[in-house]
Amino acid sequence: MREDERSRKLTKFGSVKYVYPRDLMRTMRETITAAVARELPFARILYWT
Repeated sequence: MREDERSRKLTKFGSVKYVYPRDLMRTMRETITAAVARELPFARILYWT
């Protein structure tokens, strides 16, 4: 992840973490969710960060 592409986020404990931009995270989630549904039709994704 290039520094100019990352987003800075504060955690509930006051530390800083760097995350992928919102649009990229949305695309990644949609892609992974579709792949899981296709390969494991009865599985549920319970957590996504």
